[in-house]
Amino acid sequence: MQCFTIGHSNHSFEKFKSLLAAHGVNYLLDVRSLPYSGYVRHFNREILTRLCAEAGIGYRWLGRELGAKVFQVDSDSNYKIKAQGLETIQKTIAAGFRVSLLCTEQDPLRCHRFLAIPIELSRLDISVKHIQADGMAVEQAELEQGLLVQTYGGYKQLNMFEASCSSG
Repeated sequence: MQCFTIGHSNHSFEKFKSLLAAHGVNYLLDVRSLPYSGYVRHFNREILTRLCAEAGIGYRWLGRELGAKVFQVDSDSNYKIKAQGLETIQKTIAAGFRVSLLCTEQDPLRCHRFLAIPIELSRLDISVKHIQADGMAVEQAELEQGLLVQTYGGYKQLNMFEASCSSG
């Protein structure tokens, strides 16, 4: 199973719709804790619900279950709430929809749709691709690897059977 993510940034709805269409996305799951924007009002929940319906795109707000604020508190009740949101994603994909999670931030590296949700989805065997502003979709693992290279100059997992230093 596969799931996309996208940040609405300051896109027009037409641009946003074309980014979704380029990847065959027909269902949007909004994971913003507060589904409103002071800058791009067409991404306010009520307006976005209408625009998506007119465009033939399903829409559901999951901010209560999977918004960033839910991931800030680690408790049994939050775990149950997150599990409900993850189950909704899983069921929506299983029903045959091509799903994208929606948040505000254009860059997934600065958003919980990269930092928190894909970890949980990977446990359900759901892979994640992030739709970029240029239309390309980047695998979660590719972004993680790029972050390791950027931060540490790369990363190579040592094998316990390899010598950690050469003998001479």
